[in-house]
Amino acid sequence: MDWRKCRSFQEAKARELILKEAPSFHPRFFLALDVSYARGYAFTAALLYDALTGKEVEKKDAVSRVNIPYVPTYLSFREIPPILRLLSSWDVSWDCLLCDGQGVMHPRRFGLASHLGWLLKKPSVGIAKSALCGSFSPPGPEKGDHSPVTDKEGSLLGYVWRNRACTKPVFVSPGNLISFEKSLDVVRMVSGRYRVPLPLHRADKMTKESRKGAQV
Repeated sequence: MDWRKCRSFQEAKARELILKEAPSFHPRFFLALDVSYARGYAFTAALLYDALTGKEVEKKDAVSRVNIPYVPTYLSFREIPPILRLLSSWDVSWDCLLCDGQGVMHPRRFGLASHLGWLLKKPSVGIAKSALCGSFSPPGPEKGDHSPVTDKEGSLLGYVWRNRACTKPVFVSPGNLISFEKSLDVVRMVSGRYRVPLPLHRADKMTKESRKGAQV
C-alpha cells in the first residue's frame, strides 16, 4: 500500500465533502457498520435500524480475508473493502450511515465516515471511541452532555458526546452530506443506553459473535 498516495487522496477528497444536509433530509433508517479483525480475517456487520420504532429492520454479516494492515489515520483503506463486499450482496436502502470511526475529526478531514459517505454519496456520521486530533474540554457527566472539538485554528471538528451518564464519551463528527449540528441530532435519535449509540452497539456485538463462532 502506498500510504503517500493514500494521504494525497484523503487531502484531495476532503475538499469535495459537503458538510450540510439537503432540505429534504429527515432520517429514519440508519445503517450501522462495524468491522473487527482476527487471524487475518475481517468480520463485518451491517444493521438497519428504524429510529421511529426503535427496532432492527434487517442485519447482515460476512467474513472475508484482509491483508491491509492497520495504520493510524488510514483506517478507511482497510475497512472499506470488506464493507463494500457486504453491501454489494444486500439490497437495502437507508437514509444515513453510522460508522465506528471518524468523519472530519481527522488530521486530513477524511476519516472512515467521510470516505464512505463520499464514495456512496450518502449522508454519514462518524462516531469514534477516541480522538485522532483536536482539542476539547470534557463534557458534563450526564447523558447528552457534549462539548466542541476544535483544531489549532479554532475551527470546529465535531463534538465529544456523553452517550451514557458517568461513562467515557464518544467523538461525533459529520462524514459527508450532513452538518455538524445535524450529526448531533442523529446521535440523539439513536442514542440508546450504552456507551456508543444503540445501532453501533448492536453491530459491534454482531462482529464479536461472528468472530467467536467462526471456523477460520
